[in-house]
Amino acid sequence: MNIAYDALTALVLCCIFLLVSLLIWLFKGRDDDLIVVREHYPPDGLNCVELAYIYKGAVDRRDVVPLLLELSQKGYLSIEQVDQKGKVNCVRILKPYDGNNESEKIFMHGLSQYGNIVEKQEITESFYRILDAVIISIRKNFKEKVFYKSTLILRNITWVFAIIPYFIGVYPTVKNYYPNSNVGTLFSIMFIVATCIIVSGVTITFGSKALQFYKKIIVVIAGPALLALLIRFFGEALGSRGMIYQVVYWSCVVANIFQIIFLLIIDKRKPYGIDMLGRVMGYREHIEEASTAQLENDVKNDPEYFSKNLACAFEFNMSGKWMKKFNDIPMDMPKWYGRFKTDPYSYKTFCSFITLAMAEYTVAMTSTPKQNRSR
Repeated sequence: MNIAYDALTALVLCCIFLLVSLLIWLFKGRDDDLIVVREHYPPDGLNCVELAYIYKGAVDRRDVVPLLLELSQKGYLSIEQVDQKGKVNCVRILKPYDGNNESEKIFMHGLSQYGNIVEKQEITESFYRILDAVIISIRKNFKEKVFYKSTLILRNITWVFAIIPYFIGVYPTVKNYYPNSNVGTLFSIMFIVATCIIVSGVTITFGSKALQFYKKIIVVIAGPALLALLIRFFGEALGSRGMIYQVVYWSCVVANIFQIIFLLIIDKRKPYGIDMLGRVMGYREHIEEASTAQLENDVKNDPEYFSKNLACAFEFNMSGKWMKKFNDIPMDMPKWYGRFKTDPYSYKTFCSFITLAMAEYTVAMTSTPKQNRSR
């Protein structure tokens, strides 16, 4: 009786590596206990992008766009209606940036390159570079403050754990199927690498806090389809030495999924990161759950309370809920809102205008050049 030692070794390693990764997470990668503290303003004066990084551990281009509102509230910009219905708008630069926040400085400098009045069509397919520079700045200033650097090494270890069983159980099986050893080597490496990329890509996408939901759905549907194509192409080679190697392959796929999950969650926060996360979560809870009576009191103490927190409400995807809470609370018009000519101020009109403007500027600022556009 022939015993498939390589297959059995691969299966055993899958189990051992998963157990080791679990232990790494339990003792070195899991965050300490979190205490949620209610806050009525962004803690420690964090701007909206910094707050998003603390909350999610990552930011993307869409997370940077609410800086438009943040900087408007601070007096550097105004967002103005160009037509009476508010469907055409522009951003006006009121004064040069004189603060000491690096991400805000990069954003303002990027806007100023387009002149004192910035329209959507001017920044379309070009402003994304500024957003990327802001993201790099946020990571540089906060990553080591928030997360332990040692967790990066532990995450890389779990990545290696995810790959080794493939090469022990799957590589020789596929390689030996092809008469030409060079072709067999190439195909077996392609098969393993492609499988790891697909499985890792789907798992990371599904677990991402920064990615939009529709993009997650696309990847989650496309991933298994690509995996099915791989099996269709390499299935005969994979089973050439017996069904045990099919079992090994699928065991490796499942183990790969769990290893990637560990890779995502082994990201231990420092005491500062834990403390700030608790405060940011408490602030988010306030935006989501604050009663009308609480908000009336906040506005009484600070007439600009609504607009000071509007950028963060957009950051948490709660702008509609935040605006609705103030429907019946008397407030002055935000100083940075430029309504059309002498139209009377209406809170409802303002909310509709800002919602539309932010949606349009998000599309414009995050857009990249079309690769196949004719020159």
